[in-house]
Order: sequence, then C-alpha cells, then structure tokens
Amino acid sequence: MIPWIVAWLRIYLIPVCLFCVVAVSVIETVTSDVDPMPQNPPHGLGLVRDHVQLQWSKGNGAGELRLQVAIDDSAFSTMIVDRVVEKNTHRLKKLKPGRTYYWRLVKGGEPDFVSVFTISPNALKY
Repeated sequence: MIPWIVAWLRIYLIPVCLFCVVAVSVIETVTSDVDPMPQNPPHGLGLVRDHVQLQWSKGNGAGELRLQVAIDDSAFSTMIVDRVVEKNTHRLKKLKPGRTYYWRLVKGGEPDFVSVFTISPNALKY
C-alpha cells in the first residue's frame, strides 16, 4: 500500500502543485494593479535617427493615462508632449540632435518610471 501511495504522490502531486503556483500567480496579476511601463525605446538608448515610436504597456489600473515628454529636463517643468493617450504608442518626429529626451506615463495623477533616450549629434533625417 505504501509503494502505491508514494507512486501516486510522485505522479500527481508535483503537477498539481505546479498548477496551483501558476494559478495563484495569474490570479494575483489579474486582481492587482499593474502600473503602466515604458517599453520602447529601451531606457538609456542612443538613437541615430530624428524620430522614434514610443511604446508602453498600459497596465490594468483604472483612470486616464497621460504621456509626458521633456527635452533635457528630468523634472518635466517644460514638456513638449503632455496629453491623454488611448493607445499604447506615440510617434515623435523631428527630434533635435544631441539632446536627451525624458518620458513617462502618469496614471491617476501619479507619475511612474521615467525613461530616457538620447539623439546622436549626427542623427539622420530619414
């Protein structure tokens, strides 16, 4: 009887435990608020062109999502973009060579992670 119980536990217990761990992780992710997060361009990237397509994950919290972009101003006191966005992409054109761009997403009045990218002094216009 004991060898049968050990064999049963070995065959079924580990998969059941793994399934429970995955199920708990999925439930926690769905029920908790996930903040929006910048994804592209990656933080700290140096670009060699004069345009970029910003991309982000929207998160799952309630409230409007606002995109803010500033040039050479990590405090965001003067922004070139400050708008409510519905999608998860925004195209910036005619970027200035040799400048640093800071961008972030604001949801519920709280700014999140600030991402940074730079434009090469020799940026190409294409």
